[in-house]
Amino acid sequence: MALGLAALMLFAFLLDCSGTFAAPQNSEPDAKCSLTGSWKNDLNSTMEIKSANNTGVFRGVYRTAVSDTTSKIQPSPLLAVQHLGDQPVFGFTVNWNFTESITVFVGQCLVGENGKEQLKTTWLLREKVESAADDWGATRVGTDTFWRTKWTAATAEGGRGICLPSGRARSSAASGTGDLEPAVAGSGFSERSSPSPRRAAVFAKIGEIFPGPEWNR
Repeated sequence: MALGLAALMLFAFLLDCSGTFAAPQNSEPDAKCSLTGSWKNDLNSTMEIKSANNTGVFRGVYRTAVSDTTSKIQPSPLLAVQHLGDQPVFGFTVNWNFTESITVFVGQCLVGENGKEQLKTTWLLREKVESAADDWGATRVGTDTFWRTKWTAATAEGGRGICLPSGRARSSAASGTGDLEPAVAGSGFSERSSPSPRRAAVFAKIGEIFPGPEWNR
């Protein structure tokens, strides 16, 4: 009897998640990269990016971990614009609060083969100089790769829901980072989702065979 009940419950769960488990093994997830959230580069500099508006403009805060100035490093504002695509090209400017310099970044938000989002960027740093004779050394160029360190509700909304035994929904994008909580406030993911019509029908049938309060759902 107990074995039969367990088999029926497993069958009901698989029905509810059949859209996930029935996918072919060679199917590829949609490559969608969102700039919204927190990022860190190889030098441990970090930035926090807010959601873009409908024209692609967004703001954020940059915290550099490296500087050749003697001034105390402070968080600095960034202003940016991006294309509104799945793996958008973007550009942003950081106005350093602790030194008379400005850095501009251009790059693209990309999803790697391992599913991890990354920002591939090239930057120009312009320092203030006292004369035209010093202009030759006032601009530096380099590259940086940023990796996501924190997910937000906005990025979770773009993920693909996966059914878990706990009854929670989790974004498939989290498989590459491990930083997304199973349920994110404001993301549209609920702690316990309502059963699908097929699953409800199975439970109703079980209730007919084994009547009792446990199956009155």
